[in-house]
Amino acid sequence: MRKVLTLLTLAAALVAAAVPARGAMPAFAGYFAGTWTCTTAAGAHVMKTYGASETGNELLLFNTYVTSSGRVQLISDAYAQHGDTVSDISHALGSSAIYVGTSPGFVGDRLVFTGTMTTANAVIYELATIVRSDATHFKRTFENARSADGPFTTVSSEDCTRVAAAPVPSPPAHP
Repeated sequence: MRKVLTLLTLAAALVAAAVPARGAMPAFAGYFAGTWTCTTAAGAHVMKTYGASETGNELLLFNTYVTSSGRVQLISDAYAQHGDTVSDISHALGSSAIYVGTSPGFVGDRLVFTGTMTTANAVIYELATIVRSDATHFKRTFENARSADGPFTTVSSEDCTRVAAAPVPSPPAHP
């Protein structure tokens, strides 16, 4: 429980520092709300838990990656809607890397985020594509490049299945 609270605090701080305040809950929040289990080609097991922030203005995602060698990596994401754009702020705990991306939201069954991952040594351009196949399955693919013009190379993909649904509350009314 303490790790979850630390993750929530970190995600809230990242959102506060990187995106304008008082964004709305992303329109796609209802699809992702709940817990998903994902598998990568390399055999990594990923548990994703999506839930609303305390204010109801961000969709928070916590990933727990367990690699085939048993290494555990925690990653937090915070999504918020700002006008026609959805922002995604991601941080791998224990790492200096931070990803900031944007998306217009779902177009059909595809949700594509474009952005940059900033590390201590480099800026990496990234594309994250989610394709919904139905209400309980999606595939997420990550691609990166050394320049915004590419070429982009697929670095990982995961197939995800919903384990449990959870409601996402509506954002509070703005005064």
